[in-house]
Amino acid sequence: MIRSDAATRLGLLKAITAVSAVADVTHDPSEFTPGARVQARVEAQLAGGGFRVVVADTPMQMRLPPGIRPGTTLELMFIGGKPRPTFVLLNPPAPTGSNALLSPAARLLVTLAQDAGTNAVTTPPYQATPVLEKPPGDTGEFGTRLQQAFSQSGLFYESHQAQWLTGRRTLEQLLREPQGRLSKMAPQGKPDAAPAAPPPGKPDVADSTALSQAIARAEAASAEAPANPERLFPKEALPLVQQQLATLDTGQMLWRGEVWPGQTLDWQVDSEPPEQDDSEEPLRWRSRLRLTMPLLGQVTALLVIDARGVRIAVGAASASAVETLRGGQASLIQAMRGSGLNVSGIEVQRDDDA
Repeated sequence: MIRSDAATRLGLLKAITAVSAVADVTHDPSEFTPGARVQARVEAQLAGGGFRVVVADTPMQMRLPPGIRPGTTLELMFIGGKPRPTFVLLNPPAPTGSNALLSPAARLLVTLAQDAGTNAVTTPPYQATPVLEKPPGDTGEFGTRLQQAFSQSGLFYESHQAQWLTGRRTLEQLLREPQGRLSKMAPQGKPDAAPAAPPPGKPDVADSTALSQAIARAEAASAEAPANPERLFPKEALPLVQQQLATLDTGQMLWRGEVWPGQTLDWQVDSEPPEQDDSEEPLRWRSRLRLTMPLLGQVTALLVIDARGVRIAVGAASASAVETLRGGQASLIQAMRGSGLNVSGIEVQRDDDA
């Protein structure tokens, strides 16, 4: 669930729209570049709740969030000029008392988070496409492919969109993720068909027109979205969005799918900050795996990675599997050290819940 302080911060995100430019306009506001930051001064409150605001020498009438008074200096970011000039307010007033208002986007996130709690979303959507076509012979390749599967699970989709906007990720890469495959730009026909790569030498960066159009569509749907999330998200994407919110709340990243045909894996990754806030010690990472193997049965493995190296705890549901795993400890330690990893400890024990 979204914590109350996070919900309050989400409420501070406000989009403000210039309803009209008044008669003494000095230049066309559409000359602003999307993403540009501009200073504005609130001159007066008008009848009907609007405000007269001067934006970079351009007088405009705007709707502003509660708490803003004449004489206030605003910091705005211009995000689009069609159908009307639209800005984002970067320095909204701090909420007072307990009557803070949530923006439509914040209300939408709260609705989705509440649905996630009601539906007890504890596992991510199942990835049916195997990571490998057969059991691995090359552990290095297996690790790389598993990392790619986690990265392209949809959990980090918005972060990857930001990388696409700056040219550090291609459209082809975005369309490989679950949300991208729901796009109208995704290739039709065979499900595994790969999108065409961008022309060489031309970074695949979204242009300002496409960005402003997307923002306009989102604004048009935002009023209805809190009550009807499917206005903004395809039905197939809602479990992913709820899983993303659960990840933000718990700090746990989850993946579940087939690693090769017939072999499923549940994978959880989370981090633990240093015990002291001012400590320079790096984060401690935990990676927990659960799988059912043909000969060993149900097995769990917990890897804790910190500055001292890797500590491993393995659990198996049967006594025979425990003995088999203990017999392979030395080989596992040797293989991990051969890969440059310092194994600081390893333990194998019976675990009926494995």
